[in-house]
Amino acid sequence: LEEFELGSTELVSWRNRDGDEIEGVLVKPVGFQEGRKYPLIVEPHGGPAGIQQTRFNGTWQVFAGSGYVVFAPNFRGSDGYGKAFIEANVGKWGVVDFQDIMSGVDHLISLGFVDPESMGVEGWSYGGYMSQFIVSHTNRFKAAVPGAGMSNMISFYGTTDIQRFTTWYMSGHPWEKLEIYQRSSPIFNVDKVETPTRILFGEEDRRVPIEQGEQFYTALQQRGVEVEMIRYPREPHGLQEPNHQIDRIERTVEWMDRFLKR
Repeated sequence: LEEFELGSTELVSWRNRDGDEIEGVLVKPVGFQEGRKYPLIVEPHGGPAGIQQTRFNGTWQVFAGSGYVVFAPNFRGSDGYGKAFIEANVGKWGVVDFQDIMSGVDHLISLGFVDPESMGVEGWSYGGYMSQFIVSHTNRFKAAVPGAGMSNMISFYGTTDIQRFTTWYMSGHPWEKLEIYQRSSPIFNVDKVETPTRILFGEEDRRVPIEQGEQFYTALQQRGVEVEMIRYPREPHGLQEPNHQIDRIERTVEWMDRFLKR
């Protein structure tokens, strides 16, 4: 570690539009200078009942070493804040999460060190889902790298290995709660996406089958949005082979650099 500089890691908090206090983790870039604006990478966590913590995160430090501010929000639905908080996005996937994340982004911009014209979003599993949900509801982000994310909750219900999980979060089956499934599906707002997107997926993923990425890729391609899809052979829901883990980080940084550092 004596050979490396690390970005500083700290907690940050803000109020969402409902007045609730939301927390997240902020990593400042290596060599951070007051008065300078930096590109931002937002990383929603997986789960959705995951949690971002201030412990060492190697991927965030790669981003920080590449000159990025990293923002990892604990939006409604996250673990660690009590039962009501963790259940706050039941029947509201994407909706309340998006509000919390974007209010956090606006808070960081107000602090003066984030360039609002150079923002990207990436994540894995539910973080990949939220990355796709975000770019299908706002064009403020200039690059996205969703990994293993759901795009169509209706087809997801019929192909995933966690159906009971899905029906609990969607408050019922697709034929009972079609409006909720559609509202929570990025694919049904894909006509609003303008953000260049690089989709990452394991070919043997049973948790979030690769057809979820194929649907989003096909729709963006047919709409003329700049899009790529990277398929990792042999990989389940979480990448296991070291070369693939490295490749994911490198491809994420390369995509962000391409669109955020023009």
